[in-house]
Amino acid sequence: MWTERLWRVQVGVFVEKENAETLAKKLRCEGYDVYIMQLNTICSQIDPDAG
Repeated sequence: MWTERLWRVQVGVFVEKENAETLAKKLRCEGYDVYIMQLNTICSQIDPDAG
């Protein structure tokens, strides 16, 4: 069980997998841990910080 808050930063959503892989490669070269996830459905997210 986690006792700390976790934070997620999403840096892109792409139609073409190649574009996602290009950005992932760039971020890895800059030292970031990166993963690519395929979304199978359309979803919307609400920004709780938006005014």
